[in-house]
Amino acid sequence: MTAVEEVTNPYLDRCQRSEGVLSEVEVLLGERFDLEAYATELDWMMLRGGDTGPADMGRFERLRDFPGFPESFQPHFYQRSPEDTQGGIRPTPLEVLTLPDGRTVYDKREDTHEAVRAFKVRGALFAVLDAVAEHPEVRVFTTASTGNHAKGILYAVNMLNRALVESGAVRVNSYGEVHPDDAGQLFRADIYCTNKLDPEKREALENGGGRLIDRFSTLEEAMPAAQIAAKNDKSGRTAFIHPFNVENVIAGQGTIALELLLQMAAAGVNLRETPINLRVAVGGGGLYTGQQAVFRWAIDRGLLHPNSRVTAVEAENNDSANRELTGKPALKAHQLSHLAGGIATLQSGGLTVPVIGAYSHHGVQVVSEASMALAAEQLGRAHNGILPEFAGAVSLASVMQYLPDEVAADLSDVTITCGGNASARVAHDLAVKLSDHQDTRVAEAAAYIKSRVFPTLSFQILAATLNPVEVAPHPFSPERAARPRLRVIGQSFTSKD
Repeated sequence: MTAVEEVTNPYLDRCQRSEGVLSEVEVLLGERFDLEAYATELDWMMLRGGDTGPADMGRFERLRDFPGFPESFQPHFYQRSPEDTQGGIRPTPLEVLTLPDGRTVYDKREDTHEAVRAFKVRGALFAVLDAVAEHPEVRVFTTASTGNHAKGILYAVNMLNRALVESGAVRVNSYGEVHPDDAGQLFRADIYCTNKLDPEKREALENGGGRLIDRFSTLEEAMPAAQIAAKNDKSGRTAFIHPFNVENVIAGQGTIALELLLQMAAAGVNLRETPINLRVAVGGGGLYTGQQAVFRWAIDRGLLHPNSRVTAVEAENNDSANRELTGKPALKAHQLSHLAGGIATLQSGGLTVPVIGAYSHHGVQVVSEASMALAAEQLGRAHNGILPEFAGAVSLASVMQYLPDEVAADLSDVTITCGGNASARVAHDLAVKLSDHQDTRVAEAAAYIKSRVFPTLSFQILAATLNPVEVAPHPFSPERAARPRLRVIGQSFTSKD
């Protein structure tokens, strides 16, 4: 092969670019977590043969320094206890699903994150902590999002504001409301989004303290506006957080795989002897790339069977990565299906597509609406009748639509329910559309989805909120007269009044 052919070989080029991205993500994870201690723990759990209980991921986290803040200002990625309000993430559970055909699937429940209820909280928190540690002057975060990444940014912002209150960096009254003169020290999120944002997500973002700039038709239009707003702030107080195409966001998503491997070992799976097939929904591709970075590291360390793989999955008319990798024309805005909501994007990330092309066996699996309905029904029945958002069902939909090939027959299937913020409108529209489907199983799934729309909507309303820190009205007084207080039913943790 000549030098010219090497440079123009698309597969070789993708491999070279993907290795650089995965190496950088691995470095970031190694800076934030003690991967040597993690590897020792995973090895020990496999030697014990399970029944050890999942290890506390907080044990492996390296705490950050935050120059310019009080010593007691210590926001961190993993919660140490239910009372730890400066910690963000609690590991999500791993469940075993039995499908109608008798197959079993391990399902990672990313829809159980408090308030955000989607995997997006991980990358957002990881990147926000990086920004504050490296640039203490930052107070405003801009981003472009259709909902879940924005909720993740708001979750991080509100966690940082609670850390400011707890550290004494801002003055508060007996209700925890911040002195108006200290309001400029609080963190804020400016969300650039489409004018077609689901009403439920819009309400959650506004109630969570977000400032919405919603004059855009697509995410691709909103993205550069959010970037320019941060770049034009010469004071340095504004930082842009990309939803998927940056290494520290990808590293945050990779913590899912770190938890997953520990949980499977605790369940008695010998990861060295049992290859696994982790199916991952792709929008921008950050979730996929984060999992692949951890899988590559674990395989290189001899902790994971070398045939283990991460398979990319997209929904029909949401398949931007598939189209780019196969040379098909890119989707136009009017063609884009919004069924999968949080993964509806016209273009996947420049960092992530090469990784998908190099590592996803047989390319991207594109699933139909019918398969997504079947998967949503199964997840709804398994999750107390509450529907996932359809983006969250894409991973399981690929198991139901694509029977394993000869090579994959010995692999254990693992899926990620990556989000639980179901749109009542989208769910109802899909149920109506598929109600007379020629496949009776699909028609029955549509009937089930339709019957669960209202309970799901009710659950969303009663679910935990983002709980922003409030600024006290003028005149400020350390004590305030008693006034009615609202308590959101269904919250796991309550604030300290």
